[in-house]
Amino acid sequence: MTSKSSNPNVQDLQRQVIALLQEVSTLMDRATKELKSEDSSENKYQIYQQEIAKEIGTVTDLKLRMAIAAPMNAGKSKIINAIIGQELLPSSATAMTTLPTEIVLKENAAEPILKLSPRICEAFKKALDAIRQEIQQQGMEEVLKHTGEYPHLASLLEEIHSDRDFGISEKISGSKNINKILTELNHIIRLCNILAVSQDQDPLQLLNDNDIPSIETPFFRTQQNQQLEKLGNLVIVDTPGPSEAGVSEKLEIVVSKQLKRSQLVLLVLNFTELRAEAAEKIKAEVQKVIRTSSQENLYVLVNKIDERRRGDIDTEMVKQFVANNLKLANTDRVFEVSARQAFCAKDFLRQSSLSSQDIKDPEAAEALAREVWPVNWEDELKEATVDKLQKRAVKLWEVSKFESFLEEAINVILRQVAPRCMEFALNRCLIHLDDLCNNAKNDLAYINSNAEKLQQAIEDLKIELSSLAACRPNLDEKVAQTKKQIKETVNASLENLKKDVKNELDTLLKNYVLDSARKVFSNLWDDISGASQFCKSLKK
Repeated sequence: MTSKSSNPNVQDLQRQVIALLQEVSTLMDRATKELKSEDSSENKYQIYQQEIAKEIGTVTDLKLRMAIAAPMNAGKSKIINAIIGQELLPSSATAMTTLPTEIVLKENAAEPILKLSPRICEAFKKALDAIRQEIQQQGMEEVLKHTGEYPHLASLLEEIHSDRDFGISEKISGSKNINKILTELNHIIRLCNILAVSQDQDPLQLLNDNDIPSIETPFFRTQQNQQLEKLGNLVIVDTPGPSEAGVSEKLEIVVSKQLKRSQLVLLVLNFTELRAEAAEKIKAEVQKVIRTSSQENLYVLVNKIDERRRGDIDTEMVKQFVANNLKLANTDRVFEVSARQAFCAKDFLRQSSLSSQDIKDPEAAEALAREVWPVNWEDELKEATVDKLQKRAVKLWEVSKFESFLEEAINVILRQVAPRCMEFALNRCLIHLDDLCNNAKNDLAYINSNAEKLQQAIEDLKIELSSLAACRPNLDEKVAQTKKQIKETVNASLENLKKDVKNELDTLLKNYVLDSARKVFSNLWDDISGASQFCKSLKK
């Protein structure tokens, strides 16, 4: 019989992993204090400790983050809406997402709920005040000129000017309300950039990495895609398309931070723009993250295959192109879909499942009709029954190829949320511990090397001191002899000098007048006195 300790359940593993992470966090705290880096303003071990603290929270909550990265208008929001089965995230033909948003897939949730932190609410209230101030200073007519490329923002400016209450609160429920408030928040950020408001009033500058809107939502499954047994929640992070003119630099920073915070990355590419410059930039950004993680953590979705025409590359060629371009080992995690078709089909199936007698949402029926009968959709919709529309929706769902993506990617991930959370956390710890161990080894080798050099220097110094001590008696004797020789030489020189002076005086007295003799004598006497003083100093 297998013991419980040798075959622990997920909860036991979770507790063990959390305990291990806490030990590593304590070790990093000790390293922060004892291994301070002199050439860096911020200790890297402190950064490691902060990252491990986040991993403890991730394992505690069992949340697996998957960031969706894509160039502008690749269809990220539409893909997320197709996964969920309803239109929660705003999407449009023009640039939309500027504010990262996380979507927590919770099957037991009654309805979608958007949660905004107090910091988010305060940041957007400041942004609205800043926009109103710009309108007052420049005038509405002048401000509207700045929004020429974004005509849909004109009505929003009018509403801001009229002091309308935008209802920015910490909790918002219902898909329509959530879609509306997220649309307005993204538009407010875009207005702040267009009007160049100060950084202390720009939401993108005021909010940190953790301050992003969070939606907890159930998600509808088709008959082929039923409930899964899972532990933990998958968190999908919708990121901005960083190629938007005027805000690309800000958005690139936002995307980069969200990619680094996530364990998985879903790269979305536009079928018609696989080689576009914007696509290359986002692929390069994704590659930076994957290099420090693993190719197994990257999924690629080629969207908008409904735009494929005769003569375009087929599915296998698309997958091979992506694999070669991203240097992937195989094409197992490369999928192609039509998110628009998938969403229209799934949204209608969800709405019609609520009641078989009528169509709950005419917008869902109209969107489906436009897809399946693009030319005469209005006439077809008038005659269509719910049963006929449901069959068309099922067929459109198959054509979209979204089922394959859900089954082979999303469902696989959902089944593995708990073990992947723990695996990622442990791998992060392993990387940091390896770095700490290598640095400690290098420091120890450096210390040992310097200790050997210092010990050798001490030995050499001892030898020098011993030699000096042995030489000292001989040195003292030589100094005494030298002093004696100098003294004898000086005394002899002084006697000779005195004789020379006396002879010189005698000569002067005989050959010159007395005054001149006295002057010469005085000078000579000064020389003698100086010489005498010099001799006395040598004797001392």
